[in-house]
Amino acid sequence: MSRPRLSATLLGLTRDEERALAAAVDLDLAALCTLLQRVMWGIHQADIIRVDVDAVIATLRARFPGLFLTDLAAGYVHWTRGRFDDADEALARARDTTPPDHPFAYIMPSDEEWSRAPRPGRLLEVVPNQVWRLSTYRTADLRPWLETVATLVRLDSGALVLMNPGRLEPHVIAEIRALGPVSHVVTPVKFHHLFIEEAARAFPEAKSFGTAGHAKNPPSRHIQLDGVLDDDAPLFPGELEHRTVHGTELGEVLMFHRASRTLLVNDCLVANREGVAFEMRLHNLAFGVHDRVGVPCYHPLLWMNLRRMQGCFRAALDDWDFDRVALAHGPWDAVESGARDELRRSLTWFLELGALGQYGLMATFFARQPSFLRDFVRFKLRGG
Repeated sequence: MSRPRLSATLLGLTRDEERALAAAVDLDLAALCTLLQRVMWGIHQADIIRVDVDAVIATLRARFPGLFLTDLAAGYVHWTRGRFDDADEALARARDTTPPDHPFAYIMPSDEEWSRAPRPGRLLEVVPNQVWRLSTYRTADLRPWLETVATLVRLDSGALVLMNPGRLEPHVIAEIRALGPVSHVVTPVKFHHLFIEEAARAFPEAKSFGTAGHAKNPPSRHIQLDGVLDDDAPLFPGELEHRTVHGTELGEVLMFHRASRTLLVNDCLVANREGVAFEMRLHNLAFGVHDRVGVPCYHPLLWMNLRRMQGCFRAALDDWDFDRVALAHGPWDAVESGARDELRRSLTWFLELGALGQYGLMATFFARQPSFLRDFVRFKLRGG
């Protein structure tokens, strides 16, 4: 029996499931997500992808008049440009037209999330005396706050390991020091590099480890690391295990905290639901992740060796008895319990995907975004 055809918009769903969701919300989801993606690129990756954001917003208004997500996207653009009165007016229109029972209503920001007041980092104990999570925020120019989450783990020796470091404010550094000595700072994905040096200054006694990709990624080439995560030389055997995800440009190393049975994932998977920061909710919906842990629709472009990548995830699912999935851009309890079985189910499509299936997803993506490949190649030729 032939397998159901996959949605190229919401990876992990079949085309029939995409059609059912589209009918439930009475929207052309492929068209909506395609336009929202262009808004995201025009704001966050203008150095790579050329987008006339105003023209995209006009197209959104023409294609989806009266849709709350259209006004929300317009308000988001105003925000990034510092036009806060216009942003607030657009948000008010979006709130007035959001049906409370709409499947996408969770995307709407709270007053706190829309506020321009600085948000201090928060260190939260999630497993008593074992694991803490640190939510920090950063801005670039006038963008809304983007959340990244660090994880702090206590080893059997009493020493602490800080993973995926974010901005470290003085009060957070003091809180961490009060818990014990930090022996290692670990950054397990190559695209997370902004705070490696800041963490090294905050905890000079700690050894700093990254991935092999940090030395190859232009923005992080200059960073001095004490070592690189190596599957053949585990740093914390039996306590905090790691496995490199080969075959993808993401350059990620999965981490497994055995005592709390938690799988820590940075960029390979994202979550979209309440509890995820607003900017990530909007971004993840644009790239096809809705109300679940999933894979953004542009990720197949980053898979250089699908079989090898699949093997890494199969090994993690088979070898690690995790019960929870925690994400770098999402909550500690992205999958609160039964995560191993849930992830195995939700990634079945990926684990069974063949090369032709990947090429089909890529072809659909490029057909919907014809300028993406041109602009990305131009960026790479410039040395990006």
